[in-house]
Amino acid sequence: MYSITVRGLEDVMKYLDKCEETFDSNYYIEETAKIALQWAQHYCPEDTGRLYDSLYTKIMYHKFKLGASAPYAIYNELGLGPTPFGEAKYKGQRPFIRPAILNALRDFPAVFFKRFPK
Repeated sequence: MYSITVRGLEDVMKYLDKCEETFDSNYYIEETAKIALQWAQHYCPEDTGRLYDSLYTKIMYHKFKLGASAPYAIYNELGLGPTPFGEAKYKGQRPFIRPAILNALRDFPAVFFKRFPK
């Protein structure tokens, strides 16, 4: 398992929580999690649909987790070489979580500023 850490994000979110009583930092986390899930669904390799159906997000305090519960998800994400039982069906990487996180981070400013009046 791997993780992507954005340094200073918690400090920014704590600061924003103090800026205004009506400011809900979890809204931004939830919206970004939704976008990340949509990107993961977009990039997810499809065969039977089981991997697609296993995608999930979990919202935590000032962060979210994006993952897939299918037992073979890690092999699609990171690749799989030869096994003791012969060649693997897919040897190369077919990432869907990493690009989803990167795209969600890229889209975060749009999520952030859409709540501000124009």
